[in-house]
Amino acid sequence: MLHVTNGDSSVNAIGEAVRSNEVLPWRDVLHEGPTPAGLRLEQMSDVRARVLAECGWGKYKDVRREMGGRDTALLTAPRIALWFEHDLYDQLQLIQILSALTTRHPEVSLISTDQYLGPMNAAQMAQLWKLRQPVSPAQLALGHRAWVAYCSPDRTVIVSLLTEDLSALPFLAAALRRHLEDFPSEKNGLSLTDRYILEAVTEGAETFKQIFNAYQKKDEPRFMGDSILERRLQKLTKVRKPLLTPPPIKVTEAGQRVLAGELNHVQLNGIDRWLGGVHLKS
Repeated sequence: MLHVTNGDSSVNAIGEAVRSNEVLPWRDVLHEGPTPAGLRLEQMSDVRARVLAECGWGKYKDVRREMGGRDTALLTAPRIALWFEHDLYDQLQLIQILSALTTRHPEVSLISTDQYLGPMNAAQMAQLWKLRQPVSPAQLALGHRAWVAYCSPDRTVIVSLLTEDLSALPFLAAALRRHLEDFPSEKNGLSLTDRYILEAVTEGAETFKQIFNAYQKKDEPRFMGDSILERRLQKLTKVRKPLLTPPPIKVTEAGQRVLAGELNHVQLNGIDRWLGGVHLKS
C-alpha cells in the first residue's frame, strides 16, 4: 500500500506505525504560486516544479524529476492511504490528489485529522491509522470540483462552491475561506497574511524569528512555513513604498497608514501574484 502524506516530517512515524517503507511526502506548497486551470497532474507538476525552484527548494530538473516519480507512484498504486491535516496547506494537497484519482479506481482510504501530523510519534500515528475510512465517491467528486474551483481564474467559483454542502470533506470549507482571505482587502490592499505580519511587528516583533512565532499564534490552523512567510515579508519590505524596514524590523509610516486604512498597499506598490488559478496583476 502507498501511503501519501503532507511532507517529510511525517514520513518516518507513519512508516513505523504501518510497518511500511512506501510513504510518499507530497512536497508542494500549493498556496504559493500558480496552479493554472485545465492541467493534468503531470502538466501541473511542470508548473509547480518551476515555482519550487524559484523558491530555492532545489534545481528545476531535480524537483521535476522527483515530482515525476511522485506522480507515477500515485497514478499506478492499486491501494493508497491518504494522511492529511485540517489546514490550508494539507487540504489543497488533498483535493489535488483526489482530483487526480477520479480517473482511476484504486482502493483509497483517508486519515483526516485536526491534529498536526509532524510532531506525532509512531504510537500516535498507529491510533490514527485505526480511524481510517474508505474514500467515498462523494469525497472523490468533491475533491475534484474543489480542485477545479481552486485552479479557476475566477475566484467567484470558490465563493459559489462555499455555498454548497462540503461536509464530505469536513475541513475543506474553512481552508478555502482562509485562501480567499489572502486576496487583497479592498480597504487597504493587504492580504490577511500581510496584516498579521504588520500587526506582529507593531506589537513588538523585530526579528524574523519573532515575527514568525507571533504570526503562528495569530493564524490558526497553521499552514504557513517559515520560508514562505519570509518571502511574504520581503514583499512588504523590498517594494516601491516599503511597509516594513530592514532589520531591526519596524513598520514604516506608509505601513502604519495602510494598517489604519488610510492608504492602499496595492495602489502604492502594485501587485503581481498568483492565488491558485487567479493571477492578480496591476
